[in-house]
Amino acid sequence: MKLRRYTVRAIKLRKREEVSDNQKMIKLRSDILNALYHSFGSHFNCDDAICPATDKTDRNTALDLANTVLWRKMSQIVSFLASNAKSLVFDVDSNPAETFNSVIAKYVGGKRINYTQRNSYQERCVAAAISFNTKRPIYTIYKRIFGKPTGKYTNSYETQKLKRKVYKRSFRKRFRRNMDDPDYGQKARRPDMTEEDFQMSKSEFLKQMELSDQQRDDLQIHTIDQSSSQEWLENRKNRLTASIFGKICKRKENISCAPLVRSIVKPQIISNVPSIKYGKANEQTALAQLSRQESITITRCGLYIHHHHHHHYSPSQVHC
Repeated sequence: MKLRRYTVRAIKLRKREEVSDNQKMIKLRSDILNALYHSFGSHFNCDDAICPATDKTDRNTALDLANTVLWRKMSQIVSFLASNAKSLVFDVDSNPAETFNSVIAKYVGGKRINYTQRNSYQERCVAAAISFNTKRPIYTIYKRIFGKPTGKYTNSYETQKLKRKVYKRSFRKRFRRNMDDPDYGQKARRPDMTEEDFQMSKSEFLKQMELSDQQRDDLQIHTIDQSSSQEWLENRKNRLTASIFGKICKRKENISCAPLVRSIVKPQIISNVPSIKYGKANEQTALAQLSRQESITITRCGLYIHHHHHHHYSPSQVHC
């Protein structure tokens, strides 16, 4: 709730300011990024007009949480919200909100509401939600009330209606795929934001990945369990692992980098691959045999982060 209250106050304040729209967006962006620190008691960067004195009495727990997986996840969400500061300043709805509002408008007949009927608008909104979520509103409501499915004619009507909707959607996708739109599809070469916004987002993203020497040492200790550790999994995201350096170095300039970037940002889950499962099941046995054979002591280790912050590697074990 603190996060929401702070963000709402910031939006109201920046919208009232007599400055340029660009300045409003920049200030609101900074306010939203600071909202997470404010919520956990760190008020060093808070604007007095947004952060009242009563909020500044909370204990500062931001430093305790700064290196946790939970903090990084919350930071990603807040960063996404901050990147939409322009929409918040100008009260622009998202596409899902507009879609849902259009469904409501269709069910209530635009803005004409029969106020003589009790709960008229609320019931129509509920009907719109059922239609939006289930795609078969008549069948869903009928079965809920009477405990049995609708008849064949009603089923046929809704089925045909759903098929027409799916066909129209697929037709639009095929049509869009053939368009040479510079902002969408395979030929899109620039992000869907201004160069200034892109640079700011990039700086914020890289800043979130920065770790001090002590933090890197602590992370290595806390991620000894490797794939069994949630912290290990989270810190591997959006960083370059040693296993993909070869793909990056050998990539040809005339080949699109989109598949490679996609494999880094959204890697496939390989935990169910038979060879991977076999390796995990027999790893300790192999290490024990290697230790006896070579007369060495093998110790476990976690995730090592390079001082460039976006490089890392995870050796299975190290020996000494």
